[in-house]
Amino acid sequence: MLFIVLLCLLVVTWWRWGIRQAWKRQKPSYRLSAAGKTLRLYKTSFAGLRYVLAGPKIVSDLYNTNSRDPFAIPTCDLNYHVYVSSETHIRELNNASIYDLSFNAAMQEKFHHEYTIMGFRYDDDKDPNSSVAVRTLKGILRPQLPTFTEALQSVARQILQIEVTANPKKVDSGWSVCKITDLSKLLCKRMNNVTIVGQELGLNKDFIKLAARYVEDAALVGELLGMCPKFLKPLFGRLGMRISNADANLSRLIHQEITQRLAKTNSATKHKDCLQFLFEAARTPEQRDPLRITQQTMGFLFAAAHQLPMFLSFALYELSLRPKLVEALKQEAAGLDVTDIDSARDGAQLLDSFLREVARTHPLSAISIVRRTMKPLTLSDGLHVPVGNWIGIPQNGILGDESFYRNADCFQADRFVMSQDSPDSNQDGVRRFTFPDLSFPFWGSIKQSCPGRFYVSMVVKMVLITILSEYEIEPVDKDLQSTWTFGPHMLPSSSLSIRIRAVE
Repeated sequence: MLFIVLLCLLVVTWWRWGIRQAWKRQKPSYRLSAAGKTLRLYKTSFAGLRYVLAGPKIVSDLYNTNSRDPFAIPTCDLNYHVYVSSETHIRELNNASIYDLSFNAAMQEKFHHEYTIMGFRYDDDKDPNSSVAVRTLKGILRPQLPTFTEALQSVARQILQIEVTANPKKVDSGWSVCKITDLSKLLCKRMNNVTIVGQELGLNKDFIKLAARYVEDAALVGELLGMCPKFLKPLFGRLGMRISNADANLSRLIHQEITQRLAKTNSATKHKDCLQFLFEAARTPEQRDPLRITQQTMGFLFAAAHQLPMFLSFALYELSLRPKLVEALKQEAAGLDVTDIDSARDGAQLLDSFLREVARTHPLSAISIVRRTMKPLTLSDGLHVPVGNWIGIPQNGILGDESFYRNADCFQADRFVMSQDSPDSNQDGVRRFTFPDLSFPFWGSIKQSCPGRFYVSMVVKMVLITILSEYEIEPVDKDLQSTWTFGPHMLPSSSLSIRIRAVE
């Protein structure tokens, strides 16, 4: 017995020594040339575990007490998350080469796509800087978004009708109680399916079931692999995704659809969805490879299935708390053309302002403009960050900073509404939900902002306008904690609920 105890102590001691050595190798610091400067490190027992349990609070506290100087937090991945917040540092981050600071490498490290997306890897030889996906979302999908509105609104109406008017769990006077997160997931996943693979396949019962299971499996396995020792990741990654085998079965359906489309040469049968757009955006035989297209399609399904419904959940919850805002938005929505809901001059200033304020108060993650250092990085003030660390900005700190936002602790739905007397009133994009800037990093960097943000904006606006026009909503519990955290992420509570009924 004594031998077993001593052996366990030896293993734990060796393990902690290994972690300390790994953190020591990865530790960022100021060069000797930056005399007098020191980098603030989050030093405490079990720092990595604390970051998992209370990441956003740690980031916010360090930002508020650090006068916008850089700080670093050790993680369970045995590297550091380095946070910079001065304008100079943010601009350096924005302008850095993708070969020095890589967003793709950070996402590969976080979500382990080689296991969660059927062996997918970012490949700058085949597809430099994910140019096919960017062209698909930004160059082809965005201009055609108005043509998707009718089909997507039909899907949203059908789901709302089933969940609300046909809900057997009705309460008094026709009201139904809906879990906000469940409703948001159902709406977004079904609308994503139609946008990504088209109505015929996207609304197929088998596809719906497999796609829903796949994105849940991939998210869970990706997070668990982040806590695994490196040598165990291949084993756990493959086993984790094989439990349901949803990824293999889903990829088979997508591959069959690709094969059928390639066999048809009649342009009259041309589809209008992201699967088709991927073919159009591909420029080389390697980029048109059916396996590569299948992987990218699954990547779109995975990427769109999490942050979009989480943001919609927060938007619905905040809307349900404000009956006066609901009436104001109803009046604004009455004059909108749903087929061009996200145009630059649609007049939806209050709706745009409301969504921007939801993003400001519920930013989904404490870190934005995330990059992984691919080469040793030294910033202009001498801060040196070794290879393998993440560098980003403390998003929740900036979005709650009084120097950027007056009364930052208060939710003001009309905070970004521009009056006629505003000196910036001729700059339509300045206050719009989809417009990134240094004080609003919700969409990432100005130079490389999220290419799917216009689709996100359209879907959220469409759902809200449909609910505003055809339903009444109110909260079930106004005092409920709306957020829970995991790592640097801020997620909507699964307990959030609304009462909803159709307008008579």
